[in-house]
Amino acid sequence: MLRIIVALLGVASASHAFPFVDDSVHGSTFLSVNLFNSPTFYDLTTEGCSIVEGSNACCGEAAYCSQQEVCCNGTVNTRLSKLTACCGTETYEYTYEMCCAGVVKVRELGTECCGSDVYMSSTQLCDGEEVKVRTADNMYMQTCGNATFDLREAQACCGDEIYDPQMRTCCGESTFDPETHICCGSTVHEYKQKNSLMVEAIFFSPHFRYSYTGGKCCGEELMTDDKRICCANVEEGRLTYYTTQQLDIHHYSCCNGTSYNSKEQLCCGGAVSTQLITNSLDCCAGQSFDQREQICCAGRLFNRTDYDTCCGGQPIVHANQLCCGCQALPRSLNMRCCGVATYDRRSQFCCKDTVYDDADYDYATYQRLACCESTPYDRQTAGCCRKEIYNLAEEACCLGTLNNRTTEGALYCCGRNLIVLNNQGCCGNKIYNRTTEICCGGQVSDRGDATRCCGVYPHNPVRQLCCLGNVIESSSRNERCCGDKVYDVERQCCRAFRHILTGVACGFFNKYGDFLL
Repeated sequence: MLRIIVALLGVASASHAFPFVDDSVHGSTFLSVNLFNSPTFYDLTTEGCSIVEGSNACCGEAAYCSQQEVCCNGTVNTRLSKLTACCGTETYEYTYEMCCAGVVKVRELGTECCGSDVYMSSTQLCDGEEVKVRTADNMYMQTCGNATFDLREAQACCGDEIYDPQMRTCCGESTFDPETHICCGSTVHEYKQKNSLMVEAIFFSPHFRYSYTGGKCCGEELMTDDKRICCANVEEGRLTYYTTQQLDIHHYSCCNGTSYNSKEQLCCGGAVSTQLITNSLDCCAGQSFDQREQICCAGRLFNRTDYDTCCGGQPIVHANQLCCGCQALPRSLNMRCCGVATYDRRSQFCCKDTVYDDADYDYATYQRLACCESTPYDRQTAGCCRKEIYNLAEEACCLGTLNNRTTEGALYCCGRNLIVLNNQGCCGNKIYNRTTEICCGGQVSDRGDATRCCGVYPHNPVRQLCCLGNVIESSSRNERCCGDKVYDVERQCCRAFRHILTGVACGFFNKYGDFLL
């Protein structure tokens, strides 16, 4: 059955309050709530789900309220907060957790996913789905098929091929020249042709003029006609070209695999209808209707003379009713929603879904109140750490973990731990001694006489050179880096940042590396 995804009016504003949750990709079906009415209505049933009072969306065969709940791959879960997201069929809080291949993991500073596990990117490597310790030998190494390459050498991996990204681009499992070809899906097409050769007299550098065939991709194919659009036929699983007769192709769109003029027509339920002059047509459960006369709530049409918005799949009059958590409640002056209830903002305040009276707090305290889940707290003396209220003078919250303040002074977090001494620093998520140690690339090393870092190595620029992450002892002020090697500028030259030439050979090149007469 056709899945209908449309924007919710009125109640739908709640969906915008949760930017990290996209229910449409987790098995949820949002229903047209554009406001229409009449005894004639279309009972919208999607995959066996019927919208009932108190709900506004479908999750598989179950109806739910998107303001209070979230649909994760066909399973309805309670919406924990504004940062609730889906991980498989479960929910997690984006601030403190992360989803790795359908498994919820604790989020820490500098951690990333490696398959269903997590790793510290500054000190570890992810090889496929295996976590390995990052060492000086493999710090810049990357696996490509059965071979490895050094990231410092301006190389990249495409399929099983190691290539120079400055010269070529990856397309699927192979590379191509972006100057002459274009990648559509995983297929390479030629869209520029060399047709003449021009030689510069001074540098002897050949340059080709190109004739542009232009075009844009349609699936794996290249469309070269600028009067065509690409439409996907969902039922037949194919892409089709459609030629338009209009000069302005920007008004053309696709409707179930066919093209139509969106300025004059409407696509609804896979069928094209002629749009009214006022552009007032819209869709409701696959049927077109005039928004000036009707509204659509959960796939049913109602007369605009009786209702003007929707709440939980039911039509209401906005001036007389509030929509709180998909529940229609009587509206009065100064009343606002608190979960599925209302409160008077002149004498009460709301924390998540609980109402409190202002009279319980003095004015100064009331001005400092904040909410930790459903409980209020004074921001001057307390904080909220992962749904738990704590005393600011006695504890500190580090990435959702509470730490006791054992000493006074300027304390701050390092990962989930608390730095307690002024000579301590934070390296990734590790605490180190800044007097005797140095942090380079997320790794802690003995400082010695080093004052800087060279990649992951300590570096003393007075006696050492840093060449592409390698520390090299310098014996002369004339020495410079050429890639990861050292050369003497008085008797050698560096070409293309990697080739060292000696003697008269350097005279055949200018400073740009071009061959001279």
